[in-house]
Amino acid sequence: MTKNAEQLQALVAEFSADLAATVEAFTGQHFEFSSKIVENGSISIRLKQIEDRVGIIPLSWNGHVILGLRPTFKCTWDSTHSFLAVENSSFAVHAQAKSNDEPLFRVEYDRNKSNRPSSHFHVHAHRDEVAHLLGLTKKLDSTNDQKIKKFTSEFPRLSKIHFPTGGHRFRPSLEDVLESLRQEFNLDTYLGRWKAHLNKSRLKWRKIQTAAVIRDCPQTAYEILVNEFQMPVPENWECPSDNDAKIVRD
Repeated sequence: MTKNAEQLQALVAEFSADLAATVEAFTGQHFEFSSKIVENGSISIRLKQIEDRVGIIPLSWNGHVILGLRPTFKCTWDSTHSFLAVENSSFAVHAQAKSNDEPLFRVEYDRNKSNRPSSHFHVHAHRDEVAHLLGLTKKLDSTNDQKIKKFTSEFPRLSKIHFPTGGHRFRPSLEDVLESLRQEFNLDTYLGRWKAHLNKSRLKWRKIQTAAVIRDCPQTAYEILVNEFQMPVPENWECPSDNDAKIVRD
């Protein structure tokens, strides 16, 4: 293993430990994340399998498991080869923690996606199909067979739609997904630690992303420091321009 690969592995180990700590603070249970090198030297991170079963985090309500969360990541170096970067991630939410069934929804990020939102979610639950058919009786003339056929045949599955969720820099984190599920489903949590730990982890994550945003927007950061915080203008130094291409990508 090269020195670069060893350094990347060390960063991945730290990231995996942070993930495990967040999950333990929320559930009161320890879940181990495993990693392995995949294509192009990237490293895949996922919950460790138990007896060859796909790893999933059970989430309960009043002691009953009603949901399961399956987080996966693929990491590599950032463009400067200085920091760990997430190439893609997925937070799949399954009913009753049945990881082999189709998920209810997935919150995903793909760093290299160019024609769709990099940060998005997919909805797999099909209650929308019922709503669509209910709307059919109100929107269309029942005697117009051609329009009815067109209306029903062109119905898009929500799981095929990529909903934007903040792009490369402002995408949801594991902490955001866990807290949202806690609020929506009144999930059981562990010893009251979950909220403080999630806030701590979220703060760390968002500071990392803030630093990345500043690297993308040095001119904007410089103007704010000078104009709003009265920072003295540095002598014999020219501020780099903002990287507009990185700022506007979704």
